[in-house]
Amino acid sequence: MTDFLIFLGVSVSCIYAMIFLFAVIGFFKPASSVKSNADVQVGGISLLIPFRNEAGSLPILFDSLKKIEFKGDWEIIFINDHSSDEGPVFIQENSGSLPAPLRVINLDPDSKGKKMAIAKGVKGSQFPNILVSDADCVLPPDFLHASNEGFKKGFDLFFGPVFLKGNPFRPVQELEQGALTVLGLGLGKMGIHVLGSGAFMGFKSSFFVEARGYQGNEAIASGDDMFLLSAAKRMGKKIGRLNPRKGHQLTEGCSGIKEYFAQKVRWAGKVHFLNDKQISGLGMLWVLNYVFLLVIPIIFLLGKSTHLPVVFIFGIRLFFDFLLVFLASLVRKRIFVLLWFIPAWILIFFSYPMIIGLLIFSHKTTWKERPLIFGK
Repeated sequence: MTDFLIFLGVSVSCIYAMIFLFAVIGFFKPASSVKSNADVQVGGISLLIPFRNEAGSLPILFDSLKKIEFKGDWEIIFINDHSSDEGPVFIQENSGSLPAPLRVINLDPDSKGKKMAIAKGVKGSQFPNILVSDADCVLPPDFLHASNEGFKKGFDLFFGPVFLKGNPFRPVQELEQGALTVLGLGLGKMGIHVLGSGAFMGFKSSFFVEARGYQGNEAIASGDDMFLLSAAKRMGKKIGRLNPRKGHQLTEGCSGIKEYFAQKVRWAGKVHFLNDKQISGLGMLWVLNYVFLLVIPIIFLLGKSTHLPVVFIFGIRLFFDFLLVFLASLVRKRIFVLLWFIPAWILIFFSYPMIIGLLIFSHKTTWKERPLIFGK
């Protein structure tokens, strides 16, 4: 039995290594083999920004919106998800300072959540190309230009790279978010689409209508990105990834440990609703890898094995985790954050399974003052 467990642990580590190596190869692969045609007229762009109680973030977002450089037609639509702060007032008072027409749409009293806000924004948009961002983001000046390349290449759905801006809890989150961004980008460019970010998402409005938006998943407080990704895969649509070197955006990290783990529970809680074998398979590999990172050392401490399996599985995990965050730090030109790698790795490794598992089963985790599943 001991030998069988060691065999399984080593096998899982080998599969983990192959998938992550695949992602690294994809990271260096050209973003798309389809050349963008500058003469193709793809229509204007509607930038949708759902928001709820984001008064503190809006001034920074507006400063970045003012700097956007884009010669094509575009509009900005803020969708108010029942904010109770001064955010809507700020938007109205500063709407004239932006380089594109701005509108504010309020969700109906019986609608709530980001997915419903996006659906409302798509319905109210005047252009066929939709971009979605978050109210706590900082958009680079070339945000629309880089995004327009995705529409020119004919992607029905695409994702851009998202990294974190600063807060006191930043280094751990920055490393983790960077690794996830590189992993999703690399696997996506190799045709394995398992990760995306609703903070930088573009799609054709015709695809959204054909996919029936988020019909049937409105009550889940997360997954605006992943539900569309799964729908695009089922429908055989063209999915793309934008080059992080040509434009990426920054988003706000979590302000503390409680919010950080609530975010992870929100992400984990939506997986079983997706009915996506690739995403479920990657999640299962992640769980098994954690299990054997705990089991194999116990077998060694009991004197049932040599140290070699322990060194192998920890070495594989550390090497590829470091490689992902290293590539992310190169893109962001923030090599110094790698000094936090070992503390961050230890924190995430020892806290993830236990805390997230407890929170999932407690049914008490909330997001933006709401339960993860509306109505519970």
